[in-house]
Amino acid sequence: MIPREHKKDSSGAKTDPFKGLDAAQAAAEPGTLFLLHKGTYVKGQCKQNTWTITASGLPGKPIIYRSAGDGEVILDGGGDPRTKGCVVSARETKHIWLEGLTLQGRSYAIIAHKGSHWVIRRCRFRNMAKGFTAHNGDYRESRHHYITDNVFVGTTTWPRTKGIESESAVYISGAGHVVAYNRMRNLGDGIHGTSHGSLSASDWHNNDIAICTDDGLETDHGEFNIRVFRNRIVNAIHGITAQPSRVGPVYIFRNLIYNVTYSPFKLHNHTTGVLLFHNTCLKYRNGFNIVPSSETVTNVRTRNNLFLCRTGTGLYVGTPNMRYWDFDNDGYGGFDRFARWNARFDYQTMADAKADGKIYKGTGAIRIDPKTCFASGLTPPADPAKAYPADKIDARLAKGSDAIDKAVVLPGFNDGYAGRAPDLGCLEYGQEPPHYGPRPEVKKVARR
Repeated sequence: MIPREHKKDSSGAKTDPFKGLDAAQAAAEPGTLFLLHKGTYVKGQCKQNTWTITASGLPGKPIIYRSAGDGEVILDGGGDPRTKGCVVSARETKHIWLEGLTLQGRSYAIIAHKGSHWVIRRCRFRNMAKGFTAHNGDYRESRHHYITDNVFVGTTTWPRTKGIESESAVYISGAGHVVAYNRMRNLGDGIHGTSHGSLSASDWHNNDIAICTDDGLETDHGEFNIRVFRNRIVNAIHGITAQPSRVGPVYIFRNLIYNVTYSPFKLHNHTTGVLLFHNTCLKYRNGFNIVPSSETVTNVRTRNNLFLCRTGTGLYVGTPNMRYWDFDNDGYGGFDRFARWNARFDYQTMADAKADGKIYKGTGAIRIDPKTCFASGLTPPADPAKAYPADKIDARLAKGSDAIDKAVVLPGFNDGYAGRAPDLGCLEYGQEPPHYGPRPEVKKVARR
């Protein structure tokens, strides 16, 4: 395919390529692979500068639109993030695969409401407000989207000066989705949850997220079996949100969260069923805030996390309606006062909180020295208004760290630990960090 208006019929052969996306779309059948040669598509070629996909693939036979590899392939909507409309409109389409493309120049890059089985792989999204948007579908409609190894770049800046901004990389509901190994920068939310449908049975993992003027990753309006793990989130208002989790479980584990100004985990709107295990969280003030006004926070369980700050309160719970909680064995450090609980009980020390018996029924909290915790010398951020470089945040534990051997065993979450017991936080001592963001592309070598 070449980027030219469809002025005459073409066969789609190498020597007679389709001329533009509309021409290719007219010939699309399940299992068709289209190779897009370098150049700019959509703008000036498709009606209203929007490419409308109407043909769906089938299971095992997706319709694939892939870069031919001879230069950048740009799908340009002819505007900017304030220009209404979308670059790609594909409502109720299924089994579509986009790979190696750049999408830009419209408020929405892709709208795929009520669609299923999309693959978005190694694409770049820029000069847009929302990347991949697929909600307004129930569990029978919005299913099994696979979004990996992409780069999403918005226009927001740090620190936040405009209030909550709506830009997001992925805006999704439904079930069976995977959003992994993406780089997300300068957005409002990395992944935006939505009340236009529910979310279940989905994984957000190994994403590299920095500068979000609202939330790094949302599981909002989630119901069952959502997993958020091995993500790195730097410079955000909130790290990961569940507002609400309607039923649970929502598993949030082994994430690295640095320089969030409100809380690493936002538990608002009567949330329930959230499990927080083995996360490493460093912020300036208050290690872990739970302040959803007077709303209920129910059935939240925490184990083996690190909550480190420079000042304020270690655990600050501003709602009087914590219910059926199970907090235990988390590491806190850098605070001036240890805890405020249920909006009215104050504890200067961990020992005070343990002795009173309201928060903890087991081990209680563990004191951590932030200055000696990490081998890199990483400490909680000194200036929340500074945009810290994500790739410099190294949370590997130092030899002799207070976090070593202090975790409790959680089958399936910390199997195979090396010491007398597992370690607190997102990494075991001696463990290399996981890969965050797009993975290196493996080039195929031709056989002789």
